[in-house]
Amino acid sequence: VKYGLKAEFDPATLAEAAAVPDTVTPELMEGRTDYRKVPTFTIDGEDAKDFDDAISLERLEGKKDGLLRVGVHIADVSYYVAEGTSLDKEAKERATSVYLPGRVLPMLPEELSNGICSLVEGEPRLALSAFIDVTRTGEVKAFKIKETVIQSDARLTYEQVQEFAEGGRLPAGKRKLERDVKVLLNLTQELRQQRIGAGALDFQFTEAKVDVDEQGALHVTPVRSDAARQLIEELMLLANRKVAEELTKRDVPALYRVHEDPSEEKMLALQKALARLGYTLDLEHARPQDLQAILRQAAGKPEAQLVSTLLLRSLKQARYSSENLGHYGLAFENYLHFTSPIRRYPDLVVHRVVRSILQHRLSPTLKERMRTDFPQLAEHASERERIAEAAERDLTRYYH
Repeated sequence: VKYGLKAEFDPATLAEAAAVPDTVTPELMEGRTDYRKVPTFTIDGEDAKDFDDAISLERLEGKKDGLLRVGVHIADVSYYVAEGTSLDKEAKERATSVYLPGRVLPMLPEELSNGICSLVEGEPRLALSAFIDVTRTGEVKAFKIKETVIQSDARLTYEQVQEFAEGGRLPAGKRKLERDVKVLLNLTQELRQQRIGAGALDFQFTEAKVDVDEQGALHVTPVRSDAARQLIEELMLLANRKVAEELTKRDVPALYRVHEDPSEEKMLALQKALARLGYTLDLEHARPQDLQAILRQAAGKPEAQLVSTLLLRSLKQARYSSENLGHYGLAFENYLHFTSPIRRYPDLVVHRVVRSILQHRLSPTLKERMRTDFPQLAEHASERERIAEAAERDLTRYYH
């Protein structure tokens, strides 16, 4: 109530959601690339209900260097949520799903978020797929996006994949994916090293997942960033980055996820605070790499969390922008959000832009309208994100 977050959907929105077909019919597949034969899987938390991303891996034959084609398949929410509908208006208003302890206030009604837009095991689903041809050492050779039909062969959990990463096996019935998962674990660790080498900030916070049971008792589980979570994270970062590059290259309007360089005052204050803890920060060239070096020095020491917190507070907050201003914390020149259209409105907008290109509908007038609309939309999405974060923090504190 305090933050004006809506729990219920409007009747018109619910009526539209009810009208969405709950299966993918042959008519819906027309004009799409059928990818159902390629082994595809999702990796999510134990209790996830909406699966908006799936992964596939193909080995490109005849290529002696063993080129890999990684498919990052994202639920094609934009197909079902047309602009100007009640579904769209309310999704835009909410702009993000809000994850509160014990409950979720979704951006889209469940028929979509847990139904036809969720990439559930064994069901054909419409997707927007990013195909990245990459060497085993993580060098990207080619990239393209297609409208596809996919079918997930397996719903894996982070726990299962982590157990496999540590030398165990995947659950019976899913072992045919072990070779693919192994290759992807190696590839994503390679991508991660490169990213951190390029100066991406790697904060070692132990996140906590907060749940509330029926009786109102609180359960806090630490969430550690392990190889399984990093596998998905790196592939999502890669897809987001490649889509951003593509849209920038074509000079097409988009909503970017930007993170500007820190201000001089903040860096001065940080330098002083770190000096008290015995760390030297040279302000002449404070690049992300230098901050990363300090995080590395502090790793494993009692003050590690404090150093991470100080650094984090000295940085600006990431936000959405219609201008591509780069992402300081990730050390990416081009970055946007493409991979979660079920729970973030900017991703849905990016999907619409991409589909208008794929379908050759990006007319000069549509482009102009996007240029006019996007600055305000970026501001609205950033503001809704802040409100969601504040509500999540408040409620977690309340339960504590």
